[in-house]
Amino acid sequence: MDTAASPAITAPTTGDVSVTIFGENFGAWDVTQQSRIGGTAGLFSQWVSDSSVLCRLQPGIGAQFSSFVTAGRLVGSGLGVFKYRDPSILSSTPGNIPTTGDVTVTLVGSDFGMWNPSTVARVGDTTCEATIWVTSTVITCR
Repeated sequence: MDTAASPAITAPTTGDVSVTIFGENFGAWDVTQQSRIGGTAGLFSQWVSDSSVLCRLQPGIGAQFSSFVTAGRLVGSGLGVFKYRDPSILSSTPGNIPTTGDVTVTLVGSDFGMWNPSTVARVGDTTCEATIWVTSTVITCR
C-alpha cells in the first residue's frame, strides 16, 4: 500500500482542516482506516475509496512530514509530502523603538502554532531576550 499527497499538502498550524490522502490498495470497503501525518494521528479518518482516505488534521508546526494510512494490518506511507505553513508577520507595535532599553514588541501575524514553548523571535539581527507565544496570531518579544 502506497500513499501520496497530490499536490503536496500545506496546512495552517491551527490544524482542523481535512486533507485527502491518495494511494492504492486501501481496501474495497471501510476497514477502519487510520491516518497519521508525521507521528500524529488525524482527528479522524474516513475511508473514501480503494485509493483515498480523508484525514482531519491536528494542530502542529514543522515541515517534511510523511503521511501514513493503516488499513487492517497493512501500513502505507508517502515520504515528506506534508508541511504546516511557515509563520508570517503582518505588523508589529510599537513601530519605532529606542536602540537601547527594555522594550516589549508585539508581533501580529498568522501560523504561530497552537502552542509553542520553543518560539524564538528576532528583531532585525537581534534575538529577543524573551519570546512569549500568546495565540496562533500574536507573539510578544522583549
